[in-house]
Amino acid sequence: MRICFFLGAGASAEFGYPVTKQILPLIRSRLRNGTLFSFRQDGQEFGNELEQFLTKLFPGFVDADDNDLPTIVDLLSLFDHSLRYSTAPVRLTPVSQLADLRTLLEVGICEVIRPKSTKSNPAALNFWTWLKSKNDRQQDSVALISTNYDTSIEQLLSQDLGFDRIAREVDFGVSWRDPDRAHPYERPVTPWLRFYKLHGSLNWLRCDMCEHMYMNYKWNIYDRVLDNRIMGKNSCHCGHGKLSLMLATPSYVRDVREPNLLSLWQNALELLRTSNEWVFVGYSLPGDDINIRSMLMRAAQGRHDPPGVTVVLPPHCRNVYARYRLLFPTHVPYPHGFKEYIGHLSRSNL
Repeated sequence: MRICFFLGAGASAEFGYPVTKQILPLIRSRLRNGTLFSFRQDGQEFGNELEQFLTKLFPGFVDADDNDLPTIVDLLSLFDHSLRYSTAPVRLTPVSQLADLRTLLEVGICEVIRPKSTKSNPAALNFWTWLKSKNDRQQDSVALISTNYDTSIEQLLSQDLGFDRIAREVDFGVSWRDPDRAHPYERPVTPWLRFYKLHGSLNWLRCDMCEHMYMNYKWNIYDRVLDNRIMGKNSCHCGHGKLSLMLATPSYVRDVREPNLLSLWQNALELLRTSNEWVFVGYSLPGDDINIRSMLMRAAQGRHDPPGVTVVLPPHCRNVYARYRLLFPTHVPYPHGFKEYIGHLSRSNL
């Protein structure tokens, strides 16, 4: 028996992270007070460049109410449309500059969802305590698939298991490198935990030459993409630099064909197909998320018996259950939020 948790933005919200509609207002707020790129000495220059472009793109950007701003998905889609069709949406901003501006925006996203301590978050700690007890009794009995970039789960992994055990016993769906070691860590044959992040992570970077992926559990490494020179911290063991972000940020236009993520998605499909129970947490199953919807349909169709499906959402999202009924008519709704569901797990001894 294996339970596979599918974590959406609502799960991260329980751990204290912003949801999609909050990201662009937070970026604008930090651009205004000059703190968005404050981790760098030249951060103010980056902030000014991004703010000036967004103000030209949306002349009402500075004064608009938060609710009137486009979503970060809409904004990224505009970038990707312009890049795909080589069109310049802003006068005197060449298409060649749009890719750099998009990277700035992605780093801005990373900044507003950078790690918040999970040590004092009851929901995160209780979930981890339950998961660890289950996998200590029978390894690989609980697995995780996440659509989120934040490193809330990684913090719990790091403080409880330590790096050596993570490298030996946690399967991330793909081999990976550590900045201090040239030889990649391969996926464990018999993992203690499977943890697949479909859209990348704040602590992942990739090499554009050899296509290896780097992970780091001691600090976030996304800011390395803004370095103005190549050095050991931002280059690959193959000699190429700088490393690139490993994020599949949401967009209606972008088609992600990154090799590591393609492999990871394939392994995520197999994980779902071979898991007895699926628990969706804070995932609204949006109609435009075709890739995930396709993966879920194929994983369900590739089984002899349908999986047990539980859908955990907060009370104000009851309308989402209609979407799940089309795919999983016998799913069990839990409309009380993730925090309450964790308590339910503990009380039920599941």
